[in-house]
Amino acid sequence: MNKKNTTIKSVKISRSEFIVKGSVLAGSTVLLPTLVLGQDCNLTSDDILGPYFVEGAPLRTVIAHSDEPGQRLFVSGRILQNDCETPISGAMLELWHANDAGCYSINLECNTGNPGNDEFNLRGKMFSNENGQYAFETILPGYYANRPKHIHIKITTPDGEVLISQIYFDSDPLCDTDPWCQDAEDRILSLNEDSNGLHGLLDIVMNSTLSGIVPGDVNLDGMVNVQDIVLAVGIILGNVQPDDFQMYAADLNQDTEIDILDIVLMVSHILGSRRSSQQLQGGHLIIENDNVRITTNGEVAGIQLFTKGNFRIKNHNLPGNWKLHHDN
Repeated sequence: MNKKNTTIKSVKISRSEFIVKGSVLAGSTVLLPTLVLGQDCNLTSDDILGPYFVEGAPLRTVIAHSDEPGQRLFVSGRILQNDCETPISGAMLELWHANDAGCYSINLECNTGNPGNDEFNLRGKMFSNENGQYAFETILPGYYANRPKHIHIKITTPDGEVLISQIYFDSDPLCDTDPWCQDAEDRILSLNEDSNGLHGLLDIVMNSTLSGIVPGDVNLDGMVNVQDIVLAVGIILGNVQPDDFQMYAADLNQDTEIDILDIVLMVSHILGSRRSSQQLQGGHLIIENDNVRITTNGEVAGIQLFTKGNFRIKNHNLPGNWKLHHDN
C-alpha cells in the first residue's frame, strides 16, 4: 500500500538532532467533528487509545534504554495551531509503544528487553519548545497481535485540547488489513536511515488557537513576574504541587528539575523585559536665578532630582495631579 511522505497535512480530523531536551483511558478515544480548515490545512486525525495507556510516565525524550533491543528510531516535528503554521509551545506529548517483541511494559509480562529494569520502559512524556518543536529517541516497535507497528501518542495543549492518535510506518505490510492504519495517511511516516538509525518527521496540527506557555509563566496568566517566582520557590520547597504545565513553565533551563538556577533565569527574564521596555529619559536641566527648570521630551510619569549641599524648595510649578516628595 503506497503511503505519501508526511510532514503533516492531515486528510481528515477525527536525530537527526534533538530539538528539545528532556523536558513538551482504557478503551476510550477522543472524537472530533470533521473540520476543513483550508485547502492545504487539516487537523491531525485521531485514533484509538488502546488498552495500555498508563498515567505518570517520566519526563524524558530518550524513551528507550541504549541497550534496548531493536532498531533505533528518531522522530521529530512541530505541534501547530489549527492554521497549520503557528507553533504551540508547552504542548504535552505522551507516548508509549510495544518493545521489539511486541510486549508493553506495566500491562503485560515482558520477558524480553528492558535492560535498565525501567518500570516505564518505552513510555515517556515531553513538551514542545517555544517554537512548537518536539523530538524523541526510541526503537522501532515490534508487532503486537496482528496490528502493524505503531506508536501511541496523546497530546494535550495548554488550553485543554486533547488528541489521542497513533503513528504508523511506511511500507508496513499489515497496514493493508488494519482498519485504523488504513485511515491514517496523515500519520504514516516515511523513514530515512543513516548510521544512527531511522529518522522520521511528523508535524501535528491541533484544534487550538493558543500559542502556548511562556517559559517562566508558572501561574499561567500570560506574564512573567514576581508572583511566578514565589510560586516556583513554593515548588522547590515542596509547598506547591504543580501540574505538568506549571512544571514545564518553571523549568526554564529544561533540565527536568526546578531549582535555584530556574529562579535566576526567571529573575533575569523579568529584568530583561524591563530593560527592553522604554528606557528612562534624561531631562534638560536649567538653573537660573535660583529657579530650576527641567525640560523633557514627551509625556513623563515623574522626575527625580538629586542635589547636594544646602538645597531647599520654596515653591514649585508641578502639574496639578503631581505630588512633591522631598527627602532631606
